[in-house]
Amino acid sequence: MDDRNIGHLTSIHVLAHVLREARTLVGRSPEHVADVAGVSGKTIRRLESASLRAPRYVTLEALGRYYALDPGVLSQLAAWGDRSGRELIDGIRRLAGRDDLQPEELVEAAMAAARRGGALLVVPREVRRDPDVLQLVQDFLALDRGRRALARAILTQLRMARERR
Repeated sequence: MDDRNIGHLTSIHVLAHVLREARTLVGRSPEHVADVAGVSGKTIRRLESASLRAPRYVTLEALGRYYALDPGVLSQLAAWGDRSGRELIDGIRRLAGRDDLQPEELVEAAMAAARRGGALLVVPREVRRDPDVLQLVQDFLALDRGRRALARAILTQLRMARERR
């Protein structure tokens, strides 16, 4: 993202960038996504151009499922609306769990937060005390839906093998 655009960047623009990048990553047209996700192609284009100011949660939920993004993170970006500048940077810092976030990293950090479910996830105290477990949870949340299913299958097999001993 061009540094000159950061001053005019709002939360709605960050949401637009995240959704456009997600669609680009899956290599689908707005119409294809619309057919599969149950959202109109026009709505997708309006979201990706930041011209839809108040998207409905069900729309963000459908797109989140399709793109394997956390709809809670998407809806938080939408709820912040025209938040910009320092307020936007601070909000995305909290959402992404990054104190070192630079303004030019806003979209990347928002995408990472949406991929793993954001830093607003409530983690039990015993997990927070063990950095290995916390890293494992963060790594798991960063996976797409298919890889999560594979990881669950592997864990199930490991648990069954342990019980056989």
